[in-house]
Amino acid sequence: MAVATGVMIGTVVTYLAKKLKDDKSVKGFFSDFTSATVDWLRPVFLTDDDEAKEVVRDLAAEPNDELNINDTKNKIAKTIKRNPNLETSLKALYDEILKKEGKKFGKHNTMTITGDGNISFQDVQGNIKIDKSIKGSKNVNTGNVDTGGGDFRIGDGN
Repeated sequence: MAVATGVMIGTVVTYLAKKLKDDKSVKGFFSDFTSATVDWLRPVFLTDDDEAKEVVRDLAAEPNDELNINDTKNKIAKTIKRNPNLETSLKALYDEILKKEGKKFGKHNTMTITGDGNISFQDVQGNIKIDKSIKGSKNVNTGNVDTGGGDFRIGDGN
């Protein structure tokens, strides 16, 4: 199954944000890979003088901020849209990140929900509080569930 471009971009940005959080420099990100793998990203993140562009400075200042993360993803997506041949380079970088990180990046799950009254959650970090009005309803789990990154379904599909 081919990995969607958005998933690959998300993985790259997540890795970059982690690197920026750790050492506040985009150069640490570039040094983790061969130049052939990341040179296409240099103009996206760096000026001609090798200074970090605003998008990187913002992400370094607040690596968990959704606006900064989305802005960085958009910069990469626009670069690939202008030059679709770069998707091969993105895939190579994505594969390298998965090798380095032991495949903990790039997780993507899908869910198919059918029937009425089903409630679903995906990629939840932390706890979910279940409102009393649905607690006794059909197809609701009020306990802890650890899927280990897999699918989670409650109910009989009706």
